[in-house]
Amino acid sequence: MKAGWRWYLAALLSVPLVVGLTLGLGAGLGTTALPGFATRGLGAFLALAGVAFAASLAKNGFEEFAWRGYLTPRFEALKLNPFVNYLLTGLIWAGWHIPYWLYFLDRAVLEANTTLNVTTFILVAFSLLPLQAITYGELRRLSHSVWPGVLMHTVANALSFTLLSDGFAEVNRGLGQGNCI
Repeated sequence: MKAGWRWYLAALLSVPLVVGLTLGLGAGLGTTALPGFATRGLGAFLALAGVAFAASLAKNGFEEFAWRGYLTPRFEALKLNPFVNYLLTGLIWAGWHIPYWLYFLDRAVLEANTTLNVTTFILVAFSLLPLQAITYGELRRLSHSVWPGVLMHTVANALSFTLLSDGFAEVNRGLGQGNCI
């Protein structure tokens, strides 16, 4: 852990930095509104994001130990190129989410946050989750631990869930998005 502390720090801070820059750019361009921050403030956002972080930490731990802790090393043992390894892991990881998206995700929540239908939403996810898998896989490789990926995954989910479900950020629907960031 001593040598890898910087990867834990990167895992905790990179997502908030990117989200903050994205929200700032969107607000500056007039494509993103931040009504929840204006009405409830940063403290409320941080409290809700903290609850979401705590609630998803165990789930994301199981996911990351399954995908980056178990599957990724199995592909390494097959001498797959790291990029191919991460992409395959990401595609399998995306496929694992399909039952959630089809049967457990409340359609009203989906419709409130995007104009995409379920099929298109899944196709978009199949293009994005492998990219996340590259990041989480590289964090594992550089840190020699699954834990930075668990932290980054949990921070990303906590921030996005809080921004989406609690109305802190809204993207202009003219961009093809709903209350989604």
